[in-house]
Amino acid sequence: MLWVCSCLFWVSANAFAQLPDFTELVEDAGPAVVNISTTQKAQGRLGDLEMPQGIPDIFRHLFPQAPRNNPHANPRGQSQQRSSLGSGFIVSDDGYILTNNHVIDGADHIYVRLNDRREFEAKLIGSDASSDLALLKVEAEDLPTVEIGNSEKLKVGEWVVAIGSPFGFDYSV
Repeated sequence: MLWVCSCLFWVSANAFAQLPDFTELVEDAGPAVVNISTTQKAQGRLGDLEMPQGIPDIFRHLFPQAPRNNPHANPRGQSQQRSSLGSGFIVSDDGYILTNNHVIDGADHIYVRLNDRREFEAKLIGSDASSDLALLKVEAEDLPTVEIGNSEKLKVGEWVVAIGSPFGFDYSV
């Protein structure tokens, strides 16, 4: 039995030793990753977008813009503020940022927060819904950047890393 346990420990230790170490990559690329938030005015009555009755609260926090079944909260025709969260990365030191189109689609205002916590209002340069890409610009200089890779050089089975802010969790890997 002791021999079996030591073999299992050796196998799991060997497997762990072969895992890649992404810490240096994250340290290098992390400063160029940004958080993006947007606001937009939406027309209509809150009741038109209600979450169905009986949805557990755990799901409601994932969709904070969804009303809470209160048809009197916003009469028809009044505007309401909607927001979205996402991430992007700086591709040029003079402030060009690549993000997803779905993050900024329909936004009235786009805000970018850098890794060092500086915040800027961004201008939308262009977007493409079919590729889900958008290019933003902030007025800043000497920003950290990442180089855009070439997915055609990847092989099936190679490790890849995604750094971003899913669900607003800053700088997740």
